[in-house]
Amino acid sequence: ADIWFRAFKKAQEMCGGGSGARRDVPEGERRYLDALVRGVYARRNLQAGETLSRGDVYFSVPLLKGQISTREFVGGEVLMAPLRADKPLHIDMIDAPLKNDDELVALISDRGHENEPVVPVTVRAAS
Repeated sequence: ADIWFRAFKKAQEMCGGGSGARRDVPEGERRYLDALVRGVYARRNLQAGETLSRGDVYFSVPLLKGQISTREFVGGEVLMAPLRADKPLHIDMIDAPLKNDDELVALISDRGHENEPVVPVTVRAAS
């Protein structure tokens, strides 16, 4: 019984509190997991004022600071400035409801890699 209770306690520690509580994720783990999230990139040259759809973008790594990810992109975002093909879509380039959430905007601004790669690392993901 002692072995079972120690395993149970370890599982609780790893998962966090009960179903009503979330586990506090260490900063290093959060940054590591954020590095695996795909960012949103322009599939073609896009003009200011265009309403974006999944056909206008693709998802690839790396995710850069200030770039929206597959977690936030839903389609219907309005582009506020032109965006060249294969360039990252940053939060400050769009008009979208998610920008009303200051906590989410702060999270997007802080996560991801600092520098933009010459080209995204992965092949374009199928839409």
